[in-house]
Amino acid sequence: MLGKLAAPVLLVPAQVAAWVLLLPVNGLPVARLDVVLLTATVLGALLSGCGTLVAAFTQREGPTQAVYTVLVLGLGLASLLAPQDPANLIARASVGTLSAASWVTVGAYAALAAVVLAGAVLVVRSRLRADQLRPGAG
Repeated sequence: MLGKLAAPVLLVPAQVAAWVLLLPVNGLPVARLDVVLLTATVLGALLSGCGTLVAAFTQREGPTQAVYTVLVLGLGLASLLAPQDPANLIARASVGTLSAASWVTVGAYAALAAVVLAGAVLVVRSRLRADQLRPGAG
C-alpha cells in the first residue's frame, strides 16, 4: 500500500528534474534547484495523499475522478490565499529570489502534506483491516 502511495511522490521530482535539465539548454538557468525539487515533491505528496483519501472513500472510478478533480481545483484556489502560491514559489526559487514568506509557505505545504499522507495511510489501513474482517473476505 505504501508503495502505491510512494510511487507518484517519487516520480514528481524525477519529472521536474528532467524538465529543469532542459532549461539551461535554452539559456534559462535555475538558481535553487533544491527548493524547486522540494516544493514539487511536497506538492506531489499532498496531491497523492488527497487522491488516496478520495479513492478510499469513494471506491468507484467515476466518482473518484470527479471528486479528485473538484478537490484539486479547490486546492488550487485555496493556494492563492497562501503568502506565495505554488507557481510563484517555484518561479521565485528558480530565479533565486526566495523570501521568508517563501520558506513559511514551503513549511506550511510540507506540514499539510504530512497530515494528509498520515491520514491517507491510516484510512487505507483501517479499510483494509475492515475488508479482511468482513465475512466472506479473502
